[in-house]
Amino acid sequence: MTRSHLFSPPHSTHPTPTPLRFSFPHCYNSPVIILGITDDRAAGSAALVVDGRVVAAVQENKLEERVRQSAHGTFPMQSVLECCRIAGIAPETIERVVNYSASGQTRTSGADPSLLDHAEWRWSNHLGSHAAWTFFASPFDRAAIVLLCGAADSRGVAMAVGDGDSVRVVESSTFPNSPGWIYSQVTRALGYEPRRQEAKVQWLSLTGEPEFAEVFKQLIALDGTVDQSFLSRSASGAIVLGDRFFRALDMKRKANIAASLQARLEEVCIALAVEARRRFGVQSVCFGGGVAENALLVSRLEQELGAEHVFVPPAPGNAGSSIGAALQGKLTSLTASFGPQFGNNEIKSELDNCKLVSAYASSDEEIIRRTVDLLIRNDIVAWFQGRAEFGSRALGYRSMLANPRASYIDENINRFLKRREQFHPFAVSVPAESAGRYFREFGPCAQVLSSASPLTEIGKQMLGRFSFRGDLVRLHVVEQRTNPLFHRLLVEFGKRSEHPVLINSSLNLPGEPMAMRPRDAIRIFYASGLDALVIGGFVLRK
Repeated sequence: MTRSHLFSPPHSTHPTPTPLRFSFPHCYNSPVIILGITDDRAAGSAALVVDGRVVAAVQENKLEERVRQSAHGTFPMQSVLECCRIAGIAPETIERVVNYSASGQTRTSGADPSLLDHAEWRWSNHLGSHAAWTFFASPFDRAAIVLLCGAADSRGVAMAVGDGDSVRVVESSTFPNSPGWIYSQVTRALGYEPRRQEAKVQWLSLTGEPEFAEVFKQLIALDGTVDQSFLSRSASGAIVLGDRFFRALDMKRKANIAASLQARLEEVCIALAVEARRRFGVQSVCFGGGVAENALLVSRLEQELGAEHVFVPPAPGNAGSSIGAALQGKLTSLTASFGPQFGNNEIKSELDNCKLVSAYASSDEEIIRRTVDLLIRNDIVAWFQGRAEFGSRALGYRSMLANPRASYIDENINRFLKRREQFHPFAVSVPAESAGRYFREFGPCAQVLSSASPLTEIGKQMLGRFSFRGDLVRLHVVEQRTNPLFHRLLVEFGKRSEHPVLINSSLNLPGEPMAMRPRDAIRIFYASGLDALVIGGFVLRK
């Protein structure tokens, strides 16, 4: 069938593109306080920006009260209130609300709570919010932006350019021309939950071969357009994968299907990145949208384009759009710790309420010493410190930590703690100044655990058991200035063990979001096989 191409072949003459008419509500003189909203049932979030600085950002699905949000529809009311609590402001002081809503510019009683009636309301489109967060969080002054979404706002792939404090979306495809949507549909066909378990398909691909590569090459063109002869309509009228797709595959060969899908996704994204760099005359590329959560994809992009030229923000999917909706320009430093922080008095109150006995560490030095003692004896430690991460990646604030040299550590974490398939790889955290000893190449994505990096010879000796695709390991580079306590823990552990490297996994139970509050961490600790919990200044052991 004939496809409508999103961009022209690299060697053709292409006129200067006409920008689409997107609204950018962040391009006005800054009020003091702006509230950004992602009004989405699956990825609802809120973010507070004060004088151009992100002071709080919270995802609705991490809050215990989410079970009571039905009165507000998809509106992330609990996240709004939590952001206000973190920032120490009253909702009445918010001057402007910028709402990204998948349902468009609507104001219902659910999406317009009375405590925000005083504020000026504006709406941000899907692509504009993604592009702003993706570029403004990056270290680049000018960069191409490639967005790969699912089906929200009927857009699948978009190209944009970021320059200083401005972002311009140039071109986009319309649904169903969406590699991200295809990935979710194949996730469903393989027996996993779409929009939640795409990562399982990603890691499953490591165990298979691209047996069905030609099928996916026919299905998805290099420009991201989709051959609709592979699709059909369900009884309800929804567009789904059709008979031609299923006839072309052996659905019993799940790993090979996953490997074929992953390979094509990487080929498509490389082609899009190359075209975006050519079109805008830049070297650096920022990737956003839900597809950018795919660490294998990001790693491949780094290999092809150079790790120093690739960036993916924390929470690149719809949740991050709340920050993008409210931002007006570049951030001064990269961090993802926008969530709540709890003092020792608050933590002790929770421990006392649960009638738990703990040891108290009166200083950071003692917290570090006690935690290193636990890790040296090969305990798996729940680490709950500082402000919670925004996004799904553990960055040393809400983590499960382990000694990579411990026996059976991969089996203990995957099978007994996470209760997930053995093909899931682990991430490791390393101080920035030591990362080059273990990894040959890494870029800014490593700061937010968005990618995987190749090992050095020393790294292979130390971490080879955790590698995949030859010598890749998921890498988290920890800067002293952004997370000083966790950085110090790694350094002190290195003094005792010779290697300042720890396995780092998110602090959560199977199928649940990452812990945010002390009671979340306590429940996870006692409902799992964790050996110890270090929460604020308190240390608990089983």
